[in-house]
Amino acid sequence: MANPFLKLKAALGDLAAMVREREAAREKLLQRIDELNGLPLPKEDALEMLNRTVDMGKQDYIDRLSRLINESFHKNGMTPRAGNAQLLAPHSAGGINSILPVAIYGLFQNQLTESLARIIQDMEWPEAGPPLAERKAELEKLNRDLGKVESELEELKNSAKSAGVMLQ
Repeated sequence: MANPFLKLKAALGDLAAMVREREAAREKLLQRIDELNGLPLPKEDALEMLNRTVDMGKQDYIDRLSRLINESFHKNGMTPRAGNAQLLAPHSAGGINSILPVAIYGLFQNQLTESLARIIQDMEWPEAGPPLAERKAELEKLNRDLGKVESELEELKNSAKSAGVMLQ
């Protein structure tokens, strides 16, 4: 006659192995997520982000300059004295220092983007991770997989608990 506790011990061992397997899968997913988030950007993505900063600054400058022109020249018909138009700091309550970078972006956007491209191209660069688009897609998949594994793990632990089994 077979010992019934041996079957119970084997079933508990199987349950513990399933929990360890899910925990190992979760850890692997978390490590990959951390790895992807910590890898350097490829040069192309870094340059794109820098160019977006320049583009946003240019648009901010254009918006401010348009407002200045509209209020000073179009609506009021006023002409400021020669050299008195605030081209570098239109509508800047923070003063010239707060708006100067935006003015530079607005006035020299083409030169800045060309210079940035040359500078980045000539820079030494660490080994980069995947491009941002690929990285984003992989991170989304990893997070979906992580949610599934965590859900399975929680279900296993709750099932064990409801059966009166304590997992170590």
